[in-house]
Formats: sequence, C-alpha cells, structure tokens
Amino acid sequence: MDDMVVTSSHISHITHFKAQLRKFFEITDLGELNWLLGLKVTRDRTAHTITLSQKAYIDTIVEHFHMGDAKNMQTPMEPSLTLSVDQGPVTITEIHDMRDVPYQRAIGSLMYAATSTHPDIAFPVMTLSQFMRNPGRPHWEATKRALCYLKGTGDFELTLGSTDGGLEAFVDADWASQPHRYSMSGYVVLLNGGLVACSAWKQPLILLSTAEVEYIALTSVIRELLYLQLLIGELYEPVPHPIPVFCDNQAAIVLASNGKF
Repeated sequence: MDDMVVTSSHISHITHFKAQLRKFFEITDLGELNWLLGLKVTRDRTAHTITLSQKAYIDTIVEHFHMGDAKNMQTPMEPSLTLSVDQGPVTITEIHDMRDVPYQRAIGSLMYAATSTHPDIAFPVMTLSQFMRNPGRPHWEATKRALCYLKGTGDFELTLGSTDGGLEAFVDADWASQPHRYSMSGYVVLLNGGLVACSAWKQPLILLSTAEVEYIALTSVIRELLYLQLLIGELYEPVPHPIPVFCDNQAAIVLASNGKF
C-alpha cells in the first residue's frame, strides 16, 4: 500500500486528478492531510499556516532506544566535547562492549528528525555520523545525549507561513575547531518565516582564515537560494529581489559584495 499527497491551489484540479487515477487504480481518499511519514500536519486556514510536528515519532525512538526514563538535556551536544576516530574500539574488551550498541540505527533515527522538523540537531548528527564505521563509547554517549535533548524538545513544532518575509537565509561557520581541522559550515533558509532548507557540513578544504571559511559557507547557501528561487518561481510566483542573507563576518561580506554595499 502506497500513500500519496496531492496539493493544488484549486480544489477542482485535485478532484480531476483523483478521478483520472481511479480510471487505472483502486484508491482510497483519506481526506485532508493529517499525517505524513511520521509527521503530524496541522493547518490553520485563518492564519494561513501549516505546522509540522514529530512528537509521536520522537516518543517512539526514545522508547525504542530505552531512553524514556533518562534526564532531559538542554543542549543536543556538550559545547566543549571533542570526538575523533581515535576513540573507536581497539581492544577486544572495547570491541565486545560496543558489539550490541545500535549506533547506526540511532544515527539514522536522529537524521530523520534533523531533516524534517529539528534542524537544531543537524550539527550533532553530522558530527556523529562520521563515526558510523567504528563507533566507540564516547560517540554512543554523545548520541544518547542527542536523544535526551529530543526527548525534552519533542513538543517543538515547525510552522510554515507565519510571516510574509519571503526568502531569507542565515549562515555561519566554525573555523578549525575540530581535531581534523576541517571547518564546519551551517545555514538555514526561511520562506515566509518557515524553515524550508538547512545544512550542517564539513568543508572539503583546510583553510587558513575565518574569511575564507565564511566565504565558502556563503557560497553554499547562495547555491541553495538560487535553486529555491527557480523552484518557487516555477511553482508559485517570482521571488522578489534582493534576497537577504545574514552573515557575521565582515571580510566575507566584503568579498561576496565585491567591496560594494
């Protein structure tokens, strides 16, 4: 059994589409969308907003990994925590200790929450996913902390359409703070107040200044904005210019604007 979500700005288009489907397939109309792939969908027609929640999904994974009685955490990762591949199991005792730990399944579960409604755990998930091949006890403890953070923030929701601000983006980078010395980048893109794209990733080069690191981060978010600009313009209406991008590095801003403001 497959589920399908149909959307259109005109109800007549939806009715016609379903009628055409019935000519070839036996279908069941479940009415207005309420659930989709573990996401609860709530629509406020008066405020013109759509709210997405994963509380049921988060409760399920928290119980699945036996974290239901664990203490809630205020942050998804310790700020001063340093993780590396050297912390993976080496001795027979360490390997035996990690043999039955469901590390890969936990990271996969966290990843779905991060890409759907919880971008606030994108950085921990990106960091922890680097150790999937040979995770050690420190990596697993950090994963459990992320689960405890989700447990405490399961009521958080993602609302789309809360403003009329159009497209805007926020970008930042962390220069060489990790043991591997590659810098970390992150950005979020909002459409009318709602998150539509986010990313946390390790840059492919070891760079020598914050200006270079922030400039590469800016390049990444600009590519995402150009894609979204074309997509939104094709599906709905042209995106007004300019699109604001917020960056906190003056050198990168000057480079990106060719010295013109």
